[in-house]
Amino acid sequence: MKNRFNEIVLSKPFIYLLGVVLLAIVLRFARFEDLATFGHDNSRDSIVSFKMFSYGEYIYVGPVFSVIWGYMSPIYYYMLYPFYLIFNFSPISAQVASMIANILALAVVIYVSYKFYGKAAAFISAVLFGFSVYIIIQGGEGLNPNLMLPFSILAFYVYVEWLKVGRSKFLYLFSFALSFVTALHPAGFFILIPFAILYFFYRPKFHIKSLAISSIIYGILGVLPYLIQEKKLAWWTIKQLVNYLKSQDGEEVGFLTSVSNYFIAVLKNISLTLFNNTNQIEMIISSLILGFILYEAIVFIKQKNNSTVLAFTLSIYLLVFGLEQNI
Repeated sequence: MKNRFNEIVLSKPFIYLLGVVLLAIVLRFARFEDLATFGHDNSRDSIVSFKMFSYGEYIYVGPVFSVIWGYMSPIYYYMLYPFYLIFNFSPISAQVASMIANILALAVVIYVSYKFYGKAAAFISAVLFGFSVYIIIQGGEGLNPNLMLPFSILAFYVYVEWLKVGRSKFLYLFSFALSFVTALHPAGFFILIPFAILYFFYRPKFHIKSLAISSIIYGILGVLPYLIQEKKLAWWTIKQLVNYLKSQDGEEVGFLTSVSNYFIAVLKNISLTLFNNTNQIEMIISSLILGFILYEAIVFIKQKNNSTVLAFTLSIYLLVFGLEQNI
């Protein structure tokens, strides 16, 4: 066992990978004061955390979701609270939490890439994710979506593992990770659609006990905070969501225009994520990437492997998210 450990740790690939990770961490904290931003949401989070400490208040209302002017889960504030305590309520406490989540996401990306595709993929993923300017900048924002990243990647990995092998531990981890994905931002709920479709492709067996335990985990972390909040607010967010959906009639446009607007929205999401802009060249590259993802998603129907299941999940999520933007 010890020889095996030394063989891995002292190997050149591991040393190179460790060097990439350490350099990625240095890039995130060496100029942290330049990366950290402080806006309206950050000031709100600081005040809420200070009230929790000074007055011992139980915070049951989460951050505002501006699209429908409803509220997200309050669990976000409880995730930030330890960081505000440790750093004596420094204005950039949330940014430290966000950057740590960013680094944890890097670790999860490397692990998942290694388990799915091997050492080379793990190294390439470390370089792409670790040195991405866009991802590094996001780490310094200190906002609730920035904390989603490690949980969303973990949720995908353990869910796919559960679909393939049916082990209960993966289902429990999935319930845990999904609780934070759906609590930290409403966009997290969109991932439920490809997950549900994947279930019908694999149809894994599970026991009543494992289903009950996973339901309890998600119920406590993912559902209960929402229920307490909505009960105290007379179901405000649900009413706002219903009103929002009723009001989205939109202008009458032709079929081709609707399809064109839809795919442009999808391509913009890809381009903004990868390149942080929507210039012509980046949009062309994004269209090629989308084409490859859709092709792999179609292949998934006949050939289920780690590459095609990832492409299938991404394609459904991107298409559903683009549809939401064009309602």
